Amino acid sequence: MRRAALFVAIVLMAIADAGGGTVRADEKTCVLDQVSGLLKCTLIASPAPPRRVRLSQEVPLEWVRVPMNVGELIARGVGCVRDVPGGTEIGAGYGISLNNTATGEQVYLDFICTWPGDTPPQPPPAPPTAAELAAANTQVLMLEPSLSPAPSIGGLTGLDSWLWCADPGPIGTGVSLRGWTASGEVRLVQVGWEIGTDELVRTSTSCGSEAAPSATWTPESMGEYPVVLTAVWAGTWDLTWNGIPMGAFPLGPIGLTAPPQPYPVDEYRGELTG
Repeated sequence: MRRAALFVAIVLMAIADAGGGTVRADEKTCVLDQVSGLLKCTLIASPAPPRRVRLSQEVPLEWVRVPMNVGELIARGVGCVRDVPGGTEIGAGYGISLNNTATGEQVYLDFICTWPGDTPPQPPPAPPTAAELAAANTQVLMLEPSLSPAPSIGGLTGLDSWLWCADPGPIGTGVSLRGWTASGEVRLVQVGWEIGTDELVRTSTSCGSEAAPSATWTPESMGEYPVVLTAVWAGTWDLTWNGIPMGAFPLGPIGLTAPPQPYPVDEYRGELTG
């Protein structure tokens, strides 16, 4: 059999990049060694295009993928190069970063090699939302209304009923989801009151107290009315992803509405005396 240098270039496979929707092709080149008679192949991974992804609408974190193979280093066997049975694989190198777009700070940086046939690096899942944090901390963030006269007695038409709540002060909150951990502290910034259908709609910056109520209501008709209290919280939280600190970010406002509390109102009738 005649020995001659043989060069073969074939397309091994086409892989759709899940991020950009474009088609990548890994390339295989083979050379027949005239001395040993062995076919030595080099499989070269074709890098996916650059990609930027905003991870959340609430948190200003952007994930960035940049192809970073350096031909001169690869030629010297440095970087994404490895020996495999029958030849060599040259992988695709990527710089991966997470950036705080609000401050311009780079909070995470890594270099990743992927090999022929591998999926290119993908963005992490979205961090927890304020709603998910609220759902995980409902018991401590939901406040109960207080009224005077007490609901066991009820109000009277034409007379004021007082409404307030107990402010617990700063509250520590936290949630762990999808590889992210969020922990922080929130304070009460607003309370909202609703009674019946447009009987009362009020907002206040504090819970108030029995001596200085957050809201007052003078019922005009007898009946049973639902009293609804919404507590609004705000503060800051620290985010970590797989144990890597991502920084501190504003949290809120988060509103939690307590179940309606029934409040009976009787009719006040005055009597004339002679």
